[in-house]
Amino acid sequence: YTLSLHDALPIFKEIYMAAITGSFSLNQLEGPILLLLGSLVLTVFLGRFFCGFICSFGTMGDLLWFISKKTIKHKFKMPVKADKYLKYAKYVVLAAAVVMWTFGISLFKTGPWTVFGIYSSLGGWTSAGYLISAGGLMLLIIIIGSLFIERFFCRYICPLGAVFAIVSKLRIFRIKKRRENCGSCRLCTNKCSMGIPLYEYDTVSSAECINCFNCVAYCPRKNAKANPAPAVSAAVSAAAMCGLIY
Repeated sequence: YTLSLHDALPIFKEIYMAAITGSFSLNQLEGPILLLLGSLVLTVFLGRFFCGFICSFGTMGDLLWFISKKTIKHKFKMPVKADKYLKYAKYVVLAAAVVMWTFGISLFKTGPWTVFGIYSSLGGWTSAGYLISAGGLMLLIIIIGSLFIERFFCRYICPLGAVFAIVSKLRIFRIKKRRENCGSCRLCTNKCSMGIPLYEYDTVSSAECINCFNCVAYCPRKNAKANPAPAVSAAVSAAAMCGLIY
């Protein structure tokens, strides 16, 4: 079982709405609160590990990028400055979502993550109606974007990613690389799934880092190091989330 955006975002909404409407009940919200706090605690230790290894919406993006690499020769290269500023868009999306929750405004009867959740199970394909909804159209845009820009949704749109990005600034374990020991290849930057200019860092402090560990895997000088090791991080993360869910 993987926790995806269509599961996790309503948890934030449910707790937020209960708080502002005065209907907050610890007994009724015990499960969502535990899952939320567990995810945030994990983020404080390991950064946006949720985005990199647990979110099934992110997994869809990885799969689309893998297919794209095998089938599409010419990729769109987002200009560095445009990429930098577009990454702030997800914070705008998060703020807009909170405002709409507060005033009871709904742009999507069925959001793109909900449509994804419906069609990620075989039972959801009994009706194609959701595919022609506003949420289905948005999901199609995300799918197309993911074929040309790696982690398109995670970089520019995901409101949950914005939450984890803010919390991950506190993370304890970070990827480290001594720039004085780097060559001029910039392979770590070229392989970064989130387009982070890693050549600027001795310690990766960017909130965009989802701990994909490509920089560790591809560094020809073995200069980029993760502590704890990727395998340990993955095991701890998976065990923690499974424990919270069950």
